[in-house]
Amino acid sequence: MRRFSFLLIIVLIASSCKNDSTVDKKDAEKKDAGAHIVNGLKQNIVQYPDSLPLKVQLIDMLDSLKNYDEAINHLDCLILKDEFNNNLWLRKGQILREKGDTIKAIDAFNHSVSIYPSPDVLLELANLYAEKRDPRALTICENLKKMGLGQTNDSYASFFQGVYYARSHQRDKAQQYFNMAINDNYTFPDAYLEKGYLFFENKQYKEALKIFTKLSMISNANANAYYWIAKSNEALNNKEEALLNYQKAYGLDKSIVEAKASMERLSK
Repeated sequence: MRRFSFLLIIVLIASSCKNDSTVDKKDAEKKDAGAHIVNGLKQNIVQYPDSLPLKVQLIDMLDSLKNYDEAINHLDCLILKDEFNNNLWLRKGQILREKGDTIKAIDAFNHSVSIYPSPDVLLELANLYAEKRDPRALTICENLKKMGLGQTNDSYASFFQGVYYARSHQRDKAQQYFNMAINDNYTFPDAYLEKGYLFFENKQYKEALKIFTKLSMISNANANAYYWIAKSNEALNNKEEALLNYQKAYGLDKSIVEAKASMERLSK
């Protein structure tokens, strides 16, 4: 096993701080550019007030900038004019979900379902119900499978059934459905992560490490895979391997601040 010298670790941390500064600058530039695009779209809408594509672009841009309330206000204006458009209710639910307003998101998704029960909105509902340990998630997923829409649809349905059982602390059933999801979609990253979490929570760190390592081999740019490989290695007291994988995780995704904190802690 290659050992990291103290000097190398200092260099890596210094480089990380420099990279953070660069990322912050890029984020600020992205927000400025986004605000400029939003202003341009608003001006175009003044010129072409009946243009639905322009209004949808504006809503999507506001969503990407996390201006959720403004995006929802624009959606509500569209819904007032076309209240039986299931896609508008679906989009509203998605933005409310991103905002973290689960109750209103479920309400919006149910409005969409009442107009037309598309697989997309049913999966959105299954996701939220599963996280809330609401058994309606299971019914929705079984109905989705009966539609015969193919393996991708079935894999998501099985996955959300697994999430329901995982959140309900029924590990064996959860693992069964996560395995079904992977059987239908071998490269389903969230299914591997959820499988690994269950082993990790049960302090089966070697088993968890196998699952997260397999995911890293399937998807070598998955930052969460490396983060949980590191967590598992640290739990097994493999500190050098843990440090290396925390660095990989943070290098791939600077939003994983826990990886940075763990790097600094293990580097002392």
